[in-house]
Amino acid sequence: LPDFPTKHKISRLLSRQPGYFFLFFAKISFIHVKFLVLLLVTLLIVSCKSFPLSSVSVSPEKVLHGQVIDVLDGDTVKLRSDWHIYKIRLAGIDAPEKQQAYGVQSKIYLEHLIADKDVSIKVLSCDQYGRYVGKIYLNGKDINGEMIRSGYAWHYNHFDSNPVYAGFMLDAQRSNRGLWQEVHPTPPWIFRKGKD
Repeated sequence: LPDFPTKHKISRLLSRQPGYFFLFFAKISFIHVKFLVLLLVTLLIVSCKSFPLSSVSVSPEKVLHGQVIDVLDGDTVKLRSDWHIYKIRLAGIDAPEKQQAYGVQSKIYLEHLIADKDVSIKVLSCDQYGRYVGKIYLNGKDINGEMIRSGYAWHYNHFDSNPVYAGFMLDAQRSNRGLWQEVHPTPPWIFRKGKD
């Protein structure tokens, strides 16, 4: 920051050069603006490096509380919690891809359940894509299980052995709910392999 002249020096300068007053404060203002902009940019860079939104560490078994700000598909959402944004993959389920039959309906149903709502998420792990894998609860209701029970997702038994989820899927199949209205629906993990 520039050195500020004393009151005596300023009055002496003004008596000799009246235009100096405006030039002096214009220069100070410009220097201050440059300094403040530089300071703000520096703080922004430091804060982004210290707390990047996509890599905030969350330990398994931690519970996040926040608002669902986006539903990406039938088994992935974005959550805003404590000024951070997390991408959450719903544990134990696999919803149809958007290009599959019932893929869009699955996304719409999940939006209907939790979009813009405050939820709790029990974080179980982190997947290879950097998403947190967890169970979503809305007022105590297991949303992951609801997606299976309603027929808009498979129980992903390759990664999850929950017998309750297995029972939900069997019940949805028997009742022809959601995607089970199809005679032989293709599981999303088989669909993804076919695309590779």
